[in-house]
Amino acid sequence: MHGLALRVARRMLMLWARLLAAPLSVLVVVAGYAVWAGEYALLLFVGGFVLVLVGGAVGSFVIHEVGHALILERCRGVHRVEIQSTKLRFSLAPQGVLTSAEAAAVAVAGPAACIAVGTGLAVFAQDLGLHWWYLVHAIFLVPPFGDGAALLRAWRVGAG
Repeated sequence: MHGLALRVARRMLMLWARLLAAPLSVLVVVAGYAVWAGEYALLLFVGGFVLVLVGGAVGSFVIHEVGHALILERCRGVHRVEIQSTKLRFSLAPQGVLTSAEAAAVAVAGPAACIAVGTGLAVFAQDLGLHWWYLVHAIFLVPPFGDGAALLRAWRVGAG
């Protein structure tokens, strides 16, 4: 499973590229018009929108899944990780056996990676406003979400 984190990042970026190809193409045309017409306020708006979309929304979900992958690479009982994706969902499905501690670590790793990046952005680049995209991933540790449910299952198995 060596290189899982890179495969996950590459696959997610390809998925997002397909989803965002048309909207980003429109934004490129709008940016071109803004430069041609001297509408620099519009150009700044488009640039800011792309920064938030790519650096915030896309970036935070890539970091989230790479966080899971980095821990899964170290789990000895996992012999394969299936990368599952639909148009709006991306997840990793480990094949093999995880201990309850490993399952908990994998569940926490995605949101924790985002919280770490979000904290760094809040401290060093707060003016960009991207930190909230990352910090909000803490909500995924609540049981209705996949990471929270996995954490709860791991806790129940480990306590039982």
